[in-house]
Amino acid sequence: MEKAKRQRHSPKRDHIFAVLRERIISGHYAASGRLPPEPLLSKDFGVARETLRDALALLDDAGFISRSPRSGTLLKAAEKQGGERKIHFLLPCPDYMLKLGESSLHSTLAQFSGLLKEARCNDYQAVMLPVSSSNNPEEMDLGQLQPLNSESMVYIFSALWYSKIFHHIEKRRCRVVAAFGQSRNDEAILKYVNEWHLICFDIEKRFFQVAQELASRGCRNIAVATQYVIADDIDLTYRGFKAGVLSAGLEFSPLNVLNFSGEFPNIQKPLRKLWERIGFDGLVISAPFDVLPQGVSLQNFLGLPETIEILLSEDLAFNEKMSQPLGFFSLDHEAMGRQAARLLMADEFCPGLSRVYTKYVPPGRRNMQ
Repeated sequence: MEKAKRQRHSPKRDHIFAVLRERIISGHYAASGRLPPEPLLSKDFGVARETLRDALALLDDAGFISRSPRSGTLLKAAEKQGGERKIHFLLPCPDYMLKLGESSLHSTLAQFSGLLKEARCNDYQAVMLPVSSSNNPEEMDLGQLQPLNSESMVYIFSALWYSKIFHHIEKRRCRVVAAFGQSRNDEAILKYVNEWHLICFDIEKRFFQVAQELASRGCRNIAVATQYVIADDIDLTYRGFKAGVLSAGLEFSPLNVLNFSGEFPNIQKPLRKLWERIGFDGLVISAPFDVLPQGVSLQNFLGLPETIEILLSEDLAFNEKMSQPLGFFSLDHEAMGRQAARLLMADEFCPGLSRVYTKYVPPGRRNMQ
């Protein structure tokens, strides 16, 4: 029950976590080797003890502290200087978790959770390493990489965001596992395939699977609404969706691919027009929408017939807020984190490339990934 409670988004808790983590990293508490007593910290942050303890639990999970009734809250960095075995989990900025949307927060925490659990089973720590105080991939803090050396282990999730520091990490000869979404710009990371282990989530296969799932439900005219798609076979989303439709024995038309930009309400009118034009009976939605009135179906909100089958290409934040949640395709993020830890901790590190694929998650099964 407490674990589920901690996973909910809490701005105060996450702020305390980020501030205390930065104080620990900067050596603010190094002299004493422990955090101040809980009553003082609660007063310092102006929060209830329960909120503070939730933040301390996150610090404990992240490997920064250890807590005991007799000794108080000790800094693990002060407990074990030198010989400690760590896996570094790269993050953009110290308060990155506060800046994420719900979907991205869910996947990042699940990745770190998997990494942490597998590491602890082998007496390793998993620690977060922020590399950009401005949360800007063009403004990296190379000083944060100073502790890394040939004995270090690094996991980079959503790796292409960090491409500006790839060569700096390479020079330190760390063991690196880097997970990235397949794209047209893969060259930036694929050149490290002989030194790092790369985990690629297959975007093309994802949209193939979504089209196949809708066809299996009897849909015969399937459309996709997404962002930044080029109506050409060089585009992975377009190519995967097209292949899925054709593989199901259905006709494919570029008119069934709706490309849009902007916030969620902007899609209503274009989708309605597309339905009036081609009469699709199945729809794939792929975009980080954040606005949805509660208590209505997505079909109703979009002005479409209730009979239209709709699937999501990923676990979008608005889905759990709907009265009738939809099925979606998702990566098993915790399993990916565990896989990364196993690769890094292996007696012999094996560079290379592996692929992971999404699986269909039925409505109401979000927490069972």
